[in-house]
Amino acid sequence: MKIRIHNQMKNITKNFLRITFLLLAIFTFFQTNAQNPFNFTIKNDAQTSNKVLEFDLYLQDLGSTPFELAAVQAGITVNPAIYNGGTITMSIVPSSSELGVQAPTNVIWSLSQNTIKLTPVTPPAPGNGIILSTSPGTRICRLRMTNTNAFTANVPANLTFNFTTSPYPTKVFQFIGGSNTQLTTDFSNTFSLADNNPLNVTPVFTTCPSDISVNTASGMCSNTVSYTATASGYPTPTYTYKLGGATTGSGSGTGSGLAFNKGITYDTITATNYAGTATCIFTVTVSDNEAPVITNSAGNLDANLQCSDATGIADALALAPTATDNCTATPTIHLVSDVNTPDVSCANAYVRVRTWNFTDGNGNTSTNFVQTITVIDNTAPVLVNTAGDLDANLQCSDATGIADALA
Repeated sequence: MKIRIHNQMKNITKNFLRITFLLLAIFTFFQTNAQNPFNFTIKNDAQTSNKVLEFDLYLQDLGSTPFELAAVQAGITVNPAIYNGGTITMSIVPSSSELGVQAPTNVIWSLSQNTIKLTPVTPPAPGNGIILSTSPGTRICRLRMTNTNAFTANVPANLTFNFTTSPYPTKVFQFIGGSNTQLTTDFSNTFSLADNNPLNVTPVFTTCPSDISVNTASGMCSNTVSYTATASGYPTPTYTYKLGGATTGSGSGTGSGLAFNKGITYDTITATNYAGTATCIFTVTVSDNEAPVITNSAGNLDANLQCSDATGIADALALAPTATDNCTATPTIHLVSDVNTPDVSCANAYVRVRTWNFTDGNGNTSTNFVQTITVIDNTAPVLVNTAGDLDANLQCSDATGIADALA
């Protein structure tokens, strides 16, 4: 009896271990052979001319184990309203794929189905497939749609994956446990991230500056002027500017932040894309309100002279101040006043005060500059006669001699 129970316990233990190993094997199999989560997306759409639209296809591995790609194909529907009577052709942008030998080589356009058909290439042997990137994903390729006519203006392409057999299904295949396995593709993991902007949208200025008025910068005959000019449109417009009048020039961008000369400048900004152009026109007026600056320091032309110094007085009267100006090379000098005040206590002494100012070509007037010339007489007379040389001894009857001596 004891031997029979012992054998039964051994059998139970063996069966338990078999079941445990079987469950572990099943778990390992499903873990190893489970479908990786992924995203298959359309993105980076861009209009490269009025007749060409390009976009990328990306596969991104979202799983924790490597995703070995076997094959991929895509059916993408297009809004027929963009054709504008033209004929569509599709191509793969050269060297755009990151799949190496698995890079797609054939894309078909079906006008009757309004569908792009990216066909799969023959899968490699298991273990030789490309391992998908987890971030940002692996680019399948970049597709180029070319129309013989300009795409219809203001209409989006509405690029959308298709999953049904007709017109063409989107499929992804993964090597799972050495087998080429088709994965589930639906709107949860296969979708468009494209902007799908309306095509050939002519630029329109949404912000165009009003006429601008500024003063010259200190010490300059110009000023830096900044403004904002923006235009809508698709593709995004580029800008050029042209200046005429007081300031001339042209270039790329809007011209904001340039130095504008004194006067009126006519500024024309042009926004351009494949659909057309738009212009923004305004004026920039730079005014000069800065007065001339006198270069002489106060009092440096003043003089104190003896009334007998004719040369010194003439030299002092020949002096005049000078000035500089931010816009006028040689400001105009004006003698505002010239006042001579005699010294009442000395006939030969006086004070002469001369006042000047300057104006520039824009009517700005400097401060006054004053010159004071003081003429004095503090030198006593000097006798030229020697002592006694005018003395005389005369007879009282010598009336003429006495008169001469007294003269």
